Amino acid sequence: MIAWGHKITEFGENEAEKLIGKDIVACQIAERGAMGYHGGVFLVSSSGEIFFTCLLEPSDYSGNIKHTPRHVLGEFFPPLKEFECGLMGRGVASPVGFKHEYLGMGNHLLVKDSIYQEFQGLASVSLKEHPENILYNLWMDIVCDILNNTPDMKPLSKEELVARLRAIAADETPREEHYGAMCYSQMAPPTKKATCDLCKKEFTYKGWNEGKQIKAVVREMAKLGYDVKVETVCRSCAEALKAELHPNEPDFWTAYKEGKKCHVCVCDINFLFSFRTSPDVEYHRAIANNDDYYASLLSLFKNSQMYFDNYDRNHYIADERDVLHFMTGIDFNE
Repeated sequence: MIAWGHKITEFGENEAEKLIGKDIVACQIAERGAMGYHGGVFLVSSSGEIFFTCLLEPSDYSGNIKHTPRHVLGEFFPPLKEFECGLMGRGVASPVGFKHEYLGMGNHLLVKDSIYQEFQGLASVSLKEHPENILYNLWMDIVCDILNNTPDMKPLSKEELVARLRAIAADETPREEHYGAMCYSQMAPPTKKATCDLCKKEFTYKGWNEGKQIKAVVREMAKLGYDVKVETVCRSCAEALKAELHPNEPDFWTAYKEGKKCHVCVCDINFLFSFRTSPDVEYHRAIANNDDYYASLLSLFKNSQMYFDNYDRNHYIADERDVLHFMTGIDFNE
């Protein structure tokens, strides 16, 4: 089972003994009818293992989900016995040794005191850098980052990145498809101003995309030790760069009408991404205006099988070799 890009060990009532000796540092509990895995319980151990079971009876849940009654799970994770909550987060009683965070829509998170302060700090930074996101989507990554101490991870070489994606693609864990909702603002896009990092001229553009999410993801890549940067580019400079960097890319809208894939769509505001695996080589550069492209590459850097887009749909990076090649210049089909 895969959830939020992480491999999960699912267990039922007869397999609850898997938790014996596990130091559980975080636990998400969903009320009946909650958003997402309603009635589900995710448990993360201090060694980074992640477990899942469902408290609801099989008849109350569509799909093939393993069930563990609450009183049985409580024998292996005693804090569950102490945890009480009212409807949609009201009247919460936290168990001793854990702090409670309400994730919204009937979902609760218990974080062990030993990591709670660090969790709070990282959660605050993540939500500030990703204002479009919610803690519900971020908590598991944050906890795993704490356990794995990812700020000190060593950036991988070209060959190591190819090997990592090959290993991710070879993983035979059953996939889960998660379809999100696509919502649009009824307002006309605002008119804004920005300065081109290349020609240094101020320009005007219409749209919602200021590049905040793109720049936040690039900062995360840099924190992992990768040599990356992103620059804001006006339409005029982007057109010249497209001819230089992507001479074989077709016109985006023509390709779209013909049902063909095109990676470059020059807009009024654009973003030039630069990446290299070593100071000895030149930067690979690409005009990348799609938020998902950055999320795909960050998932590879973090050794995560998938990511969720802005509409809460999941994408498996093993299916996005063309995107990763576009962003890095590395042939992942070697």
